[in-house]
Amino acid sequence: MGKIGLRILDLIKQKGMTQKEFSVKTGIPQSTISDWRGKDLNPNVDKIMIICEVLGISSQDLLSAGTSAEPSSIDHIYIDKNSREFDIITEYRSLTPDDRLRLEGYLAALSQKKCPYIFFSDLDDTLLTTKKEVSPKTYEALKAFTDKGNTFVICTGRGLDSALKVQKKYGLTFPHSFIAAYNGCQIYDCDAEKTIFKVGLPLPVVKDIFNTAEEYGVYVHTYSDEYILTSKDDEEIQDYRSKVSTPVLFCPDPAGYLDAPPCKVICIELHDHAKQERFRKAVNEKYGDVLDTMYSSPYYLELIPKGYGKGTAVKELAKHLNIPIEHTIAAGDAENDNSMLIAAGLGIAMLNAQESTKKAADVITDTDCDNDGLVPFLV
Repeated sequence: MGKIGLRILDLIKQKGMTQKEFSVKTGIPQSTISDWRGKDLNPNVDKIMIICEVLGISSQDLLSAGTSAEPSSIDHIYIDKNSREFDIITEYRSLTPDDRLRLEGYLAALSQKKCPYIFFSDLDDTLLTTKKEVSPKTYEALKAFTDKGNTFVICTGRGLDSALKVQKKYGLTFPHSFIAAYNGCQIYDCDAEKTIFKVGLPLPVVKDIFNTAEEYGVYVHTYSDEYILTSKDDEEIQDYRSKVSTPVLFCPDPAGYLDAPPCKVICIELHDHAKQERFRKAVNEKYGDVLDTMYSSPYYLELIPKGYGKGTAVKELAKHLNIPIEHTIAAGDAENDNSMLIAAGLGIAMLNAQESTKKAADVITDTDCDNDGLVPFLV
């Protein structure tokens, strides 16, 4: 049926244009224009763009809108090569099969008026087992979750370098993923390979934290973009290095090595928790207005900029991706996870979580990190 031809005739009338004027401007004979109604025909393909130009509409509007045709009757459309629609189709055709599946899942969610979800997961003792592995069942659940158009975020106290290595090692490089490193103080877009958010501790404060640690006899280190920075090669750094592979730079003045504020400082004490708590109290009394302290394990005390944390990552990424906070899920096991469990639409504490984290959560998993505790929330 010549519904496109009829659509053009209606538009000519709406524009207050005669068929003769339209014929002159498009170079289409008046007899051909008359045939669109009399013989129920459509214009030739090579005339579509000039017709759209004369009528002041897009090819998409002409071919799919208004009275021209019901969507079910169109088996093809014409797209301007200079349009964004053409760019999108070209980009789609360049994607890998897995990336196409991811995009199709997202589009399906949109077409069904379903808003995608963001899942923020801590690494150690949450997503990772106590053996620092991702189980096959948990991996498959994550893949199914992201294949539906949802977003996965590694949200960890680790530095970016360490988180990226875990992501690559276990195949967690799902399309459109993010990493919230240093307890949410740096957010990294994995597809774009760039940092989209970062905050740090003032350098003079960092320097004094090292001095205070020396006074209280505890170990601390901080981070540059490439290194763990510490002045001591002792038991604590060896323990830490057994869990992460970020290279270490030993220097007498770690704060002096930095040329930008670091996202965090960490205090590690393996034997005397009371001594670590005395250090924490001293730091909070000095700098409670510029930093927050919380534990990521019984031995690791995290020092980060005041008012920031994993909860910040939840809010910032939800805003960045234009997804309501109600469609965010966060899972963790330790005190440094509490803020994201509170900020997210659904906060999940692992069965093996600290008590304060269980209290901060909306739900607690039925099984622990060694027994696929997260799977029921992803499928």
